[in-house]
Amino acid sequence: MSIIDDALKKTQNRMNQNTPPQAPAPQEKKPSKNRRTWLCRRNALIAGLLVTIGCAGALLWRHRSSLQALTPVITKATTPKPKTAAPRVVTIQPKTKPLPPPPSDNRTIVLNGTMMVGGQRVALINNNIYYDGDQIGEYTIQSIDMNRVTIATADGDTRVLRVGQQIKAEP
Repeated sequence: MSIIDDALKKTQNRMNQNTPPQAPAPQEKKPSKNRRTWLCRRNALIAGLLVTIGCAGALLWRHRSSLQALTPVITKATTPKPKTAAPRVVTIQPKTKPLPPPPSDNRTIVLNGTMMVGGQRVALINNNIYYDGDQIGEYTIQSIDMNRVTIATADGDTRVLRVGQQIKAEP
């Protein structure tokens, strides 16, 4: 009972001194666990969207030249117009000219295109792949550049062959 007596005495002494009991210090209100979880998820979603938009923008920037090569071409439908307007038909065609048909004889040389294969430039001539130094009839490929090939004869005469251009091989 001495513990109870001591507590009563302390309480009476406080009442006699008119000192109010000390209240605990107010604590800052912390957000609830559900709100913190929601905030974390929202921030992660925003970060993910920003990364996705950034990647898409980088891809569009990197491939902008190939996207500019595509031009929408609007064609009209050949069927008679109904009373309601028919939707437009849009086809996308590249701006390049079609390649010429393959040569009919073996003495014609046609450069169909050039490209990079494994870090090395190759030429597509008469629908066959050729590298620097390869022989095409009496011609030797000296260099392959973008959209053109330099060829030389055994005499040392050089000619520049551009994409789509045909030359007759000397007999």
